[in-house]
Amino acid sequence: MFLRLFLYRLKSIFLQKDLTFWTLAFPLILGTFFYLGFGRLLNGTELELNTISAAVVTVHENTAFETVLKEVEKSDGKALFDLTFTDEDTAIAMLKENKATGIFYVDATPHLTVAENGMEQTLMQSFLSQYCTQSSVFEKIAAEHPEKLADSIDFLSKRHSYGSEISLADASYDPYMQYFYALIAMCCLMSVSSGVECIGMILSDLAAAFVLQTVGVFLLFFYLTVILKLDFGNRLGLSFATALMGTLFSLAAGVFIGIAFKCSMHIKMGIALVFMMVNSFFAGLMAATMKDWIEHICPLFNRINPAALISDSLYALNMYPSLTRFARNMGILAVMTLVLCFISGLILRRSDYASL
Repeated sequence: MFLRLFLYRLKSIFLQKDLTFWTLAFPLILGTFFYLGFGRLLNGTELELNTISAAVVTVHENTAFETVLKEVEKSDGKALFDLTFTDEDTAIAMLKENKATGIFYVDATPHLTVAENGMEQTLMQSFLSQYCTQSSVFEKIAAEHPEKLADSIDFLSKRHSYGSEISLADASYDPYMQYFYALIAMCCLMSVSSGVECIGMILSDLAAAFVLQTVGVFLLFFYLTVILKLDFGNRLGLSFATALMGTLFSLAAGVFIGIAFKCSMHIKMGIALVFMMVNSFFAGLMAATMKDWIEHICPLFNRINPAALISDSLYALNMYPSLTRFARNMGILAVMTLVLCFISGLILRRSDYASL
């Protein structure tokens, strides 16, 4: 009985042209536009960059960070930043007048402010992220062996060649890959609309919707890695498993929306669409630095944003040899999925009792 219902539902889903287009074709089209827009910026192609103008505001003394800012170089050996050390009001004025691409704040934990998103702003954020990852090393060297700090900075410049690809943990990464991580996250969240339609939590309907989204995710991975030849590292199996976990969460969220909100199906679908797009936006789908910006001002939001958890897991798999960060993200996503299923079950059970 289950198999017959499952096959019937699966056939009916694939016959819905609008649903199959948005699930299977739209992510491929959007990925193509991303690839065409970034062109040679991807896959480690060398960039022709001018030195980036940056204002520097000192909040608290951080000699190591100031030294790295002054000494870090582009891949051609020239300085990466043209620095102007000033007060905050002047720095903000420079940013508004386009005299500075961004403002570095020298503090115990350095941070960055930019006025817009672009290639130079993304590279500034990439540099800051790399520094924060290794800040304890630089601070220790600056305190104990300041004469060796220049050699350490030179090593950073060579290992992370700004203007070309950035490599860590035997994988290649460039700042624009964040768009594709967020694209995969959005593809996973698309199944929230299918979950809304499965308001009765019928297992065959949920299974059919999961199969459809799995096909969509597989096609997207195949297209990005085989056709466009983007580098997702050597853990494609875990990357695909990440997407499947994201799809399960999305179905659970869709079921919750369908059961919890007492309104028309059109309004429920609208809520599902807003849920998908808002989370994808804050995961970096429209602006690659958005997730890092949220991490600085409200890190808790990144811990509960499913799109951010998915994209960050893909990033961690590509960039770090350890699976700790990946496991944390997947654990949070699994717990959120179970909580939504539990709450949906309670609401559905209460509705059944009320109808007796």
